[in-house]
Amino acid sequence: MKIKLKELRQIIKEELAILREGIKFKNTKNFEKFLKEIDSMSEFDIKKIMGKDYIDTPGGYTEEKGDYAGIEDYMISNMGKQDFNKLKQYWLKNVKK
Repeated sequence: MKIKLKELRQIIKEELAILREGIKFKNTKNFEKFLKEIDSMSEFDIKKIMGKDYIDTPGGYTEEKGDYAGIEDYMISNMGKQDFNKLKQYWLKNVKK
């Protein structure tokens, strides 16, 4: 049985969609918990979930949390207010339930 290239591309596209669907952020109800979740994830895993919407986050909050009022303060200080707001909008649009 021969598979045409177009059919193979469609099969791959569908399989990737299935894989991506299984990979999601867990904290859908609390933004602060979401920040702690992504802080503990690898950049690779975050990119897998966010895809083209990826926003670089600093990581390392656990080690430095004593120097900040909380994780939101840490994120804003280390990624900037503009990127932090983009991340919050991403969560509101794509993660929050």
